[in-house]
Amino acid sequence: HMDTIVLDPHFDRMLVVGEKHASGPKVFKINSGSLRLASRPFRVMFNGEYAESMQDIVTLPDDSSNAFLIILRIMHYMEDKLPKTLTKSELIDLAELSHKYDISGIVINFVRTKWLGTHKGDEKYWPATTVCQDWALATRRFQLKEDSDYLYSVLA
Repeated sequence: HMDTIVLDPHFDRMLVVGEKHASGPKVFKINSGSLRLASRPFRVMFNGEYAESMQDIVTLPDDSSNAFLIILRIMHYMEDKLPKTLTKSELIDLAELSHKYDISGIVINFVRTKWLGTHKGDEKYWPATTVCQDWALATRRFQLKEDSDYLYSVLA
């Protein structure tokens, strides 16, 4: 039995996400138009010559279902249902999906205003600790140039 989450009661597609990921599988009932508008890879996937364009159920087994839920809530204008905080691991999963589906532009404001502050602290720059490498990759994926450049210089 998989959790089913309805993001749009008038859904036209179902996504089965995370069957091979540590976060476990979830089924999302979505409006594919929201995904097509937000992301070029989804636009190609749902409009193109790919098999997914003809399928009612699309399987994305390698993606984090927890991070995918955050992305889907942003794409479906459900900001009130976004988590207040994210762990480092959750942010890294979110960064990977943001990069993979080319949606950093719509995710970045939430990352900056809601989730990074607890990890970065009140400082302008990141603390120089052993987790710099993880944050360097995440900030690069989110296209946070200033943070990314700083962290890569710390690592160098």
